[in-house]
Amino acid sequence: MKDIIGKVLRESIDRFILNERLSGVLYHFTNIAALYGIVKNDSFRLRNSFGRVSDDMHNTKKFYLSCTRQKSGMLGYSRNKNVRITLDGDLLNNRYSGGAVDYWGKSMGKQSYYDKEKYNKVDYYQPNTENEDRLYSDEPIIRNANRYIKRIDILFKNKNNDNRLSYIYHILLSGLSDRIFVYDNEDDFNYQTKNTINNEITNNHSLYDNIPNSMAHKDSVFYGIAHILSFFILIDSLNGGDYKAYCAKMLKKYGLGNYINNILGKVNIYMNINHFDTTTLDGIRTNDVSGEIYEKSFIMLRDFLRERGYNNIQDAVEDYKKKLNGKRYSDYDYDMYIDVFVFQPNGYSDRYGNIVILHPEKTLFWSIEEFQYAKKYFVDDVVRMVRSHNSVNDESFYKYVQHMVKGKVTVSEMISFLNKLNVGDNDDIIDYLFSGKFKTISMKYFNIENQQFVNDTDKKELEDKFIV
Repeated sequence: MKDIIGKVLRESIDRFILNERLSGVLYHFTNIAALYGIVKNDSFRLRNSFGRVSDDMHNTKKFYLSCTRQKSGMLGYSRNKNVRITLDGDLLNNRYSGGAVDYWGKSMGKQSYYDKEKYNKVDYYQPNTENEDRLYSDEPIIRNANRYIKRIDILFKNKNNDNRLSYIYHILLSGLSDRIFVYDNEDDFNYQTKNTINNEITNNHSLYDNIPNSMAHKDSVFYGIAHILSFFILIDSLNGGDYKAYCAKMLKKYGLGNYINNILGKVNIYMNINHFDTTTLDGIRTNDVSGEIYEKSFIMLRDFLRERGYNNIQDAVEDYKKKLNGKRYSDYDYDMYIDVFVFQPNGYSDRYGNIVILHPEKTLFWSIEEFQYAKKYFVDDVVRMVRSHNSVNDESFYKYVQHMVKGKVTVSEMISFLNKLNVGDNDDIIDYLFSGKFKTISMKYFNIENQQFVNDTDKKELEDKFIV
């Protein structure tokens, strides 16, 4: 059903792209903190359509800036946005593609609700009306933003908000001050009167040293990048390998090497595909005031998807689900635990790096490649460690131990033999011989890829146990 809805929605959106040029005059609505980033960095941080099929309106350009042809802050998405930026659409057309988009279309019931008689009134709230012009780009940043800005109007009613007041103060100190108009009521904001409060704010010199903290939400940014890397690991099935080296290499490649220590600890190699969260990615754009980290991390995401032939994240997710042994994703119970017998090398955990021995009673011990290194010294080590035995004499015991090497001994038989030996209270002969221990662990479906198997048949059998 989700696939059908997505397809219909995408086809509907394609039909409602009205033209291939931006309007001559555009309005971009945003908030005061975001405006500070735009003015300070002379750039727009674009939204991306990687995570939402409904926003994926361009075949190749996945970054976009939502604008509107209406000045009113009472229409559609503009509501509750206290900054209106007037843009030169003709100048933007020289460098960027875009056009008018009826996002929802009449079939979704949105445009049909507006009151035509009040349509052009700036003080009439019409939440179901949008007149969007969408600019498309292959890059997440529009540089030299100031050259496209004709005017900035700011609505600031709560003068007790020191943080936002600090933002506005420093915005007014910028080279755009002659194009910025600050109002303390909606009527003046909507009608762009001359009743501004610019001087009242700039004369408050106590705000000079109160510089907004661009690092305040860096943890959200780092968590978002770690979420992207967790997604990479899942799609490329790297959770059983050296994921830290992989992540570090990716971060260095895209100029994020300085943040490796901040990010690696947040990477989740056990991510459930159903838990991938696009709002977490949005946090990178929202919280990175400089825009530099957002730009680099989303170029990394863009290239990852493009190199694997995916149009967006949803394409990668659907492809991942199809690769689950031909089964639908919903065929598996991802919350179920199954007890599995394993050999756990020292330094590994129940979730990572064990050798799964699904049938210890049938699996030949020495057929397991990882035990071959101990085979050469097995007899001498066992004989040396044993304090006493039940054999007739030492020679007989020696021959019996030789049989445990040369004969067709199963894993169960070997463990039983070793556990019966008297090697002293402080000695664990299994750990000594094989640098690990045999044990039963509880495993979820998503732990399977992080384990080793004695053969592919056992792996397939275990996977099938999770089928609902």
